Amino acid sequence: MLLDLKYALSQLRRNIGITCPIVLAMAIGVAVATGIYAIVNGVLIRPLPYRDQERLVVLWESTKDTPRFVVAPANFLDWKRQSATFSDMTAIQEFKERSFAVTGAGDPEEFDGVRVTWNVFDVLGVGSIQGRLFRPQDGQVGRNGVALLSYGLWIRKFGGAASAVGRHVVVNGKSTEIVGVLPEGFQLPLVKADIFAPIAWDANEESERSVSNYLVIGRMKEGISIGQARAELSLIAKRIERAYPETNTGETVLIDPLYETIVGDIRSTLLTLFVAACLLLLLGSASVSNLLLARLSQRRTEIAIRVSVGASAVRIARQFLTETLVLSSIAGLVGLVLARYAVSAVLALSPDSVYFSIPRRADIGIDLSTFQFALAMMVTSGLLVGLGPACAASSADLNSLLKEGGRGSSAGRLHASVRRVLMGGQIALAFLLVMETVLTVKSFLNLRSVNPGFNADRILAAQVSLPASKYANDVQLRDFYRHLTDGVSSLPGVEAVSQVNFAPLVGVASMWSFHIVGQPQLPKSQWPAALHAVVAPNFFETLTIPLLRGRYFTPEDDASGSPVVVISKAFADRFFNGADPIGRQLMITDGGVNPREVVGVVGDVRSLTLVRAPMPQAYVPFEQLPQRAMTLVVRSSLDPLALASGVRSQIASIDRDQPVAKICRLRELVSNASSRYAVATVVLLGFGFAAGVISLVAVYGMTAYATSQRMHEIGIRYALGARLSNLLHMLIRETVLIATIGTSVGLALSWMLSHLLGAILVGVEPRDPVVFALVTVGTVIVCTLCAIVAVSRLVRIEPIDALRGSH
Repeated sequence: MLLDLKYALSQLRRNIGITCPIVLAMAIGVAVATGIYAIVNGVLIRPLPYRDQERLVVLWESTKDTPRFVVAPANFLDWKRQSATFSDMTAIQEFKERSFAVTGAGDPEEFDGVRVTWNVFDVLGVGSIQGRLFRPQDGQVGRNGVALLSYGLWIRKFGGAASAVGRHVVVNGKSTEIVGVLPEGFQLPLVKADIFAPIAWDANEESERSVSNYLVIGRMKEGISIGQARAELSLIAKRIERAYPETNTGETVLIDPLYETIVGDIRSTLLTLFVAACLLLLLGSASVSNLLLARLSQRRTEIAIRVSVGASAVRIARQFLTETLVLSSIAGLVGLVLARYAVSAVLALSPDSVYFSIPRRADIGIDLSTFQFALAMMVTSGLLVGLGPACAASSADLNSLLKEGGRGSSAGRLHASVRRVLMGGQIALAFLLVMETVLTVKSFLNLRSVNPGFNADRILAAQVSLPASKYANDVQLRDFYRHLTDGVSSLPGVEAVSQVNFAPLVGVASMWSFHIVGQPQLPKSQWPAALHAVVAPNFFETLTIPLLRGRYFTPEDDASGSPVVVISKAFADRFFNGADPIGRQLMITDGGVNPREVVGVVGDVRSLTLVRAPMPQAYVPFEQLPQRAMTLVVRSSLDPLALASGVRSQIASIDRDQPVAKICRLRELVSNASSRYAVATVVLLGFGFAAGVISLVAVYGMTAYATSQRMHEIGIRYALGARLSNLLHMLIRETVLIATIGTSVGLALSWMLSHLLGAILVGVEPRDPVVFALVTVGTVIVCTLCAIVAVSRLVRIEPIDALRGSH
């Protein structure tokens, strides 16, 4: 075996010109399959880090217009008390106070935090690695001054010291005891947080049904099906509706498995890509096998000598299998390295964001399971590539077999037909993948040019969240942000400053219900909903959002002024049906007790996504509805990040204990909003490149092998006076015919499957005729050129050499 290995390495070194493309083709196939498997494994295969995940579900409030939205506290408590199919339920606070300012442990810092009911970790089946979890008394008003840390924060902030447990720090201005540390890698479902604090509702909050602000997760009792749980919750929702018609009319409950909620609709896409990757590897192996069969005819003298000195068929087959396994091993190692970099590139393009990232992003990587898969692909591809040449080389009457292959024996015709079908299939698959790649790239370029409705250039965004313990009333909130605006305005290079509660395209926004005064009164649960933003003076001017009608907010729109609101064009078009909205009044939940007068209409802003049309949106002045958490937006004549230190200094000058949560260019938020499409584009580019390379190897290998098999016939034709150009045309014509058929099949498949891309294409028709025409013509031309290269060696062969088979 060692001699076989040494001889195989010697053969590969001597034929480096053919070894490199073979290794490249196989490595690309292994890399694509392994990279996709790494993503599939992380997203779909690995179990969630929760006990008995199949019993965990997400519960949503639901209406006819809004199928799924988060839950109001009183509804959650009623579900929990009345349900007999759930062992327990827990609530996780959404949106409100999600940045926690920590002082008393070094420099002030802002961390992602979340408030949860005390039993959340019991419901999920997760323990602590240091200290304890929350207890029932931690959820009582006045006794909730405790917190749990994520493993990552414990390491970063406290160096992994056990003494961190029991330590008191100031969180959002309130003394808080660290009571425990959660396991490494743990995160709550659909929430990114480093600090976990218990919810303590007072009597007013426990009776709140109008404001939905909590993600609810339930653990079903053992033996209970989702259908049973849904039936019970529907009955409970009807009882609540009868008891509270003003807030709950038309509301019901939807239940989704937690796993499906986390993974979302990406499952079918990933599985399709994985099957395509394995098929690509299979067809790539067939391409390389064809290429090795073409080389086999050039080694018949070597094989004849081996047979003449007593080498058995098994010995010869073993030698050829050893060569292909060496090839596949080298290709597998190269492919594993390529897969690692490819997965890293995909993760780099996917921001670490709950809203725009690939689901379960932290679980994706090259682990032991992925390495084992790559090893299996390496061995499988080696066997697939090597079996054909090994069997042919070990044939007892090799010369006779070669002659039959060249003279039209039934076996030769059958093998040739199989190779033609394989090559046509490879070209069809490559065409399909290249077509999808071109459409996706064109769509991504269109997405990058979509107008978000505001000018993000040279804008700095800085998130600030003020603690309720220090800023308890509206006057304090207004004073802080006024001083901050004045201080930042004085920095060199600053052109405009304002604030908004949620920056556009940050991934989250407020959704408030409203009623247009003068229209028929409905129960609050049936009021229409729209995006709402709280903005400081000069917001529209800072982001260059155009005024279409009426006016912007003015300094007079303060706490003492009449309640006002500015709406977007989409809001006006949808809810006022062409009538002039200026002067009309809106009642807005969370927008104060008095109606707000519409004073302006501004251009539409894509606040949540670049893909869909802008949603209706209303804007309320900060002075009339102060918020603790605001995002400072600063337009600068300089690089926005050059202002970061100045902004931090201004905040510290107002409150030295107040950190800044995040500072970034607003342009980065726009880029993040298209990150999933960037990932899809990169993945399909990889597929398209892999399919193209493998198809080129297939065309070259098929044509070269067919040429070697017909060399005796070519020699006779050449000797009888056939022109070289005619011989070349004869050989190329067959390849072009197969390429045309394969392209036609790929064209038909692309046409039939084009609707699958419709959901991710932006500004591109799935059946774009220009793209279809270009890819069709390009495929045939490339295949023709590849065939020409494969048969070009005929130019250098003399007729007598062709007749002898010396080629």
